Parts: sequence; structure tokens; C-alpha cells
Amino acid sequence: MKASSYIEYPDAVKLIDTALEAWRLEVPWNCFITVHLQSVGIKPEDCSKYFRDGLQRLRRYHERHNMPFTCGWVLESHGYKGVHAHLLLHRPKDLPMGPHKYRWDVLKRFKLPNQKGVLKVKKFYSFQSYETNLKEALRYCLKGLRPDALEYMDLPISLTKQGKVMGKRIGQLHP
Repeated sequence: MKASSYIEYPDAVKLIDTALEAWRLEVPWNCFITVHLQSVGIKPEDCSKYFRDGLQRLRRYHERHNMPFTCGWVLESHGYKGVHAHLLLHRPKDLPMGPHKYRWDVLKRFKLPNQKGVLKVKKFYSFQSYETNLKEALRYCLKGLRPDALEYMDLPISLTKQGKVMGKRIGQLHP
């Protein structure tokens, strides 16, 4: 199993390109979800696969409810949080269920317990432009970028050491 300590430049570009493509296709990423995996007992070496399996179940859930699904994600490992994921996805504004029901559905798809701090779901701020929200979310997700790649990025990213992640560290599902 491959271990990585940084997000590589080509992966960062793919994440940004997918976000822009989703916006262009009118299924913009407008929801930011943090999933704490290691804090519920998932071993660090299993977190990447566990998260990707949960993501596939969430994708199928969206499809069953005729909701478009596109997303981008990163895994991080640092400090007391252990391995956790940041997920940017499209959550339709006219979703028939409220945010608490959607949070519960995400927990269920990822097979996580309903405990405080395990899952945080945050919609983009309505008082900021979508472009500003997306830039801030991408900057946050890409803070684990390899330092020598920073000069090629058009986003002002504050790099933070993200620790070692076993398995796939970053990915996206296209619209």
C-alpha cells in the first residue's frame, strides 16, 4: 500500500478542474463535509479504502434519489484528529430533506456512528459569492500540497504539514 505525505501537483490540478467543470455544468460543489475516520476506530491503513467505499455508497444514494453527484476529496492525518477526510460535493438546493436528515444519511452511507465530532456538514456561505466560497474550500483542502508545487498554483495556499496517509490521498468523481 502506497504512503504519501503530500498532495501532488497533478492531483491538485485535477481536483480544481473537476470543481470548475461541476460549476460549468451547474452542479457546483456547495457543501463541505469533514469525516473523522480514525476517531471512530478505523485503522489508519484502512481509512482511505473505507472512505472511498463510503463515497461509492453515497454516490449510489444520490443516484437513487435522482440527485446529481460530483465531488472532490482529500485525506489528512495530523494531530489529535488522526486520519480524516474533507469532502466537497454538490448538494441540490431543493433537496427534499433538511440538513439534519442529509447529515444522518451521509453518516449511514459511511457506516459511522452518530457521535459528536464524527461528521461535520457545512453549506457554503450565502453572503459570499460562489467563487469566493469555492476558492476558500479548495485552498483549505489543498493545504497538504507538496511545497515545491506551490509556485505553480494560482491559489494562495497556506501549506500545513498533513502527516502520512496510507492509500489514495486525493480524488474526485466527475459530473
